[in-house]
Amino acid sequence: MTYEQGVLLTGSAWPQLSEEKKLAVLQAIENHAAFTCGRLPCPVAGKFLYTGSDGIVLGAYDPQNQVIYVNSSQFDADAKYGGDAQALVTACLHEGRHAYQHQAVRGLVRQADPAQVALWKDNLADGHYISFRQDPRAYYQQPVEADARRFAEEKYAQLAAQRQGLETQEASLAAHRALFERQLAGEEAQLPQAACFAQDEGEAGGIAMR
Repeated sequence: MTYEQGVLLTGSAWPQLSEEKKLAVLQAIENHAAFTCGRLPCPVAGKFLYTGSDGIVLGAYDPQNQVIYVNSSQFDADAKYGGDAQALVTACLHEGRHAYQHQAVRGLVRQADPAQVALWKDNLADGHYISFRQDPRAYYQQPVEADARRFAEEKYAQLAAQRQGLETQEASLAAHRALFERQLAGEEAQLPQAACFAQDEGEAGGIAMR
């Protein structure tokens, strides 16, 4: 699946997609995000993540296996976020940014800002990362989470704009195609009439068809 195909499927078609197709869409988006950031892409897999009355974990990044997990419980159309492509796509982009951060800390990303990488390295050091359960506010404010959240929001806004442009382009192509087909059908319908008219003229006025 191409990135453009994936972007189009994040629109009205999303709720009807199978889990396999949704993962394919997310993988196409992850591949594109990785390419534009100059990092190695990660496999995107569905996995049941915490889903409770106090909240739902939509995504997670496994730095050891370099895999992005998206909550498989939210792929069903009846789930809370089952029809919300934005939530799951943003989660995938967010976790992809964590992959970038880890790769930057390991020196695998050349164009990363050294000062920012230093902040990430300290934040990701043993005992320095703050989980949501430890302190929700500190979790959101720490460097790696604030950066991933900003990145995902900006990238999704770009993706939504791209989808709108692609949908407009497809609608225009469909309209031109329909017009061409109507014109073609009209020409085909007129051909027998013209032949009959010429034949009638020939019979009535002595003009032979050639």
